[in-house]
Amino acid sequence: MPLSPSDRALGDLLVGRRVITPAQLDEAAGLAERWNVRLGDALLSCNWMDPRLYYEAYAQNFDLPFVDLIREPPDRKLLRASEIELYASCLTMPWRCKDGRLFIATAEPGPQTLLLARDRWGADIEFVVVSKFDIVITVQRLR
Repeated sequence: MPLSPSDRALGDLLVGRRVITPAQLDEAAGLAERWNVRLGDALLSCNWMDPRLYYEAYAQNFDLPFVDLIREPPDRKLLRASEIELYASCLTMPWRCKDGRLFIATAEPGPQTLLLARDRWGADIEFVVVSKFDIVITVQRLR
């Protein structure tokens, strides 16, 4: 499967920031296409960069803020034990309420996540990008 325009833009951003080299981008793009995964999954599997740098660039690619859930954990009052499987499978969960708006933490920004979040938490939401690892750790702590 060829890379999506979003993955191509992200790869260019990572090369431009000197997080990865053009050769690494080419190699990761080939792996992503062979494995039928997103570019980020291929890049992170190669362990060429600190995952935080990847997710910061990923957030920038979507023009969203990056949040470290370990340093700034979600408001526990917003989390539901009955939704743990949803959080884990969609890599998305409520994070904080600020000024009457609910902020949703996600490691998977994009149209499907937007539709899921609006359906589950309503239209008055904003997003922050977090790492998959942070979502997994947070879900494990909820169990």
